[in-house]
Amino acid sequence: MQYDPEQLFYESAKCPASAYMVTARGVEDAIRAADVFCLRLFCDTHTGCRVCPGCKKFLSGNTVDFLVLGTQDPVSMTDVRALPAFLSVASYERGYRCIHIKNAQNLTPQIQNYLLKILEEPPQGVVFVLSLDNKERLLPTVRSRCFEVHIPPNAKTEIIRRLEGEVKKERIGYAAAWSYGSYADAIKLAEDEELVQIRERAVNVCLRMASGRTPSFFTMEKDISAAGKRLLDMLFAMVSLLRDAVLLKMGVGQVMNPDKLGALRKMQRGFTLCQLRCIINLINKACEKKQESPWLRDDLLIKGLLLDILEVRHGKCNRSSV
Repeated sequence: MQYDPEQLFYESAKCPASAYMVTARGVEDAIRAADVFCLRLFCDTHTGCRVCPGCKKFLSGNTVDFLVLGTQDPVSMTDVRALPAFLSVASYERGYRCIHIKNAQNLTPQIQNYLLKILEEPPQGVVFVLSLDNKERLLPTVRSRCFEVHIPPNAKTEIIRRLEGEVKKERIGYAAAWSYGSYADAIKLAEDEELVQIRERAVNVCLRMASGRTPSFFTMEKDISAAGKRLLDMLFAMVSLLRDAVLLKMGVGQVMNPDKLGALRKMQRGFTLCQLRCIINLINKACEKKQESPWLRDDLLIKGLLLDILEVRHGKCNRSSV
């Protein structure tokens, strides 16, 4: 069923259910939406006006009937075991008592089972709000006791509009594309200075592969290895560039790296369509292997990937793998 989350928040704040599960593409978007709901819960008019006494008290952090867990560190068993004491006290404002559990996707099964006992028979006037980006990580028994509010992803044009004036202009295009509809993720991507260097190295590697000369294995290995613990980000950056080259070659779609158009055109000219698809497939498989086996040595993964890519570069493209 389609609905407007804003309208739902307004209606629910007037007469809330006992538990809500607020989900979004990015967890920060879910948290922000949940914060809006909690604000409306304590607002004198339930609109989140930000000017009434209830809103001012909430925004200043002085609402004694409001408890937040999971803001900095993951929620612990000690945290949830303290909930009965909080819930046993009558509402100071004679209204609602609210517990917002942020990053609920990180709750352990043990903690979820403990919470389940409270969710099954919540005290009168108590509202739980769980904000998360992956509801599948919650136990089905917990999900079944929560009213789900899903925040739909933002359109790319809307994210671009909101980023203008907030971040460096040259970073807006790729941040909006890489965020997949999450404004909070787009901000993080645009402000990630290390990612800027990773993308530059990814461009260098892809251009070396695309050049007519035999690329330097050592130089490419060095550039990829420079990503360190962010190897998966490096591989994703390479895939996004090569996919853009495919789009340019086919003349369809919008690229994810509009600030690298010059390099993308060189990649487009330097590979056949079959080579691009083969290399993308190889990199994706390397990512999957690393995710499934985190203990796998990065240097061995990188060497194996580059050897496979060089085989494709020299004409050994396996059409069955594209």
